[in-house]
Amino acid sequence: MKNVIYIWSVGPGLANLNLYMVLPFVTTGVIANVFGLIATTMAIHEIGASRAHALTSASPLVTAVLGNIFLGEKLTIYLWLGLIMIIFGGGTLSYRIYGKQSSQKAKRPVFGFGLALYVTIVIGTIAVLQKYGLNLGVTPLQGLFIRFGTAAILYGIYLLITRPELNIKSSYQSPDYLWASILMTGAALLFLLALARLPATLVEGLKRTAPLFTVALSAFLLRGIEEVDWQTFCLAAIIVAGAILAMIS
Repeated sequence: MKNVIYIWSVGPGLANLNLYMVLPFVTTGVIANVFGLIATTMAIHEIGASRAHALTSASPLVTAVLGNIFLGEKLTIYLWLGLIMIIFGGGTLSYRIYGKQSSQKAKRPVFGFGLALYVTIVIGTIAVLQKYGLNLGVTPLQGLFIRFGTAAILYGIYLLITRPELNIKSSYQSPDYLWASILMTGAALLFLLALARLPATLVEGLKRTAPLFTVALSAFLLRGIEEVDWQTFCLAAIIVAGAILAMIS
């Protein structure tokens, strides 16, 4: 644990950063990587994956409003139209994808929808927070290190308190989690690199096109296992059209 804190403190050239520059990424690590993941898991448990993922597809609207207020990003009619198309297509597609996998009924709908709303706000907010931090002079690699380092310290403290006997090295699932962590870290770095060059609203909107790639991979790699019908392709086309509109704004 001491080693993790030491690595966080030295980091990839963090000596030139002050607390004001570090704070946006520390905040992101806390509200997204820790409480955001917990809230996502709880929301899926309470209302089901289809409803939870469909609701969180609205996060670009949060980014658009906050980006306009705090970053001065311009919101054109093409961008608004593109975001609405992406949200509608992505939300509906997520509902169809996850709805086919589970027939789970909502256990505590009010509580579950509240959690999903929190996750939606968090997802939309972290793009603005990280863009703000990058504008202060923090590099994408530094921001990534601070965000995930903060989350790692908090998770480490949690495990030390609740499960001191846990031996991660002896877990047969450790390699799977390691590869998943590497992929998630790579995706987060690409997200920061995009934020350093593009408006936060555009980047967040394009990120919500993820269900499109699920459909594409399912159509080619999961033939005979998962069915991709014409309605799915129509929703995918709406997402593509929305992404094009957002990019030309």
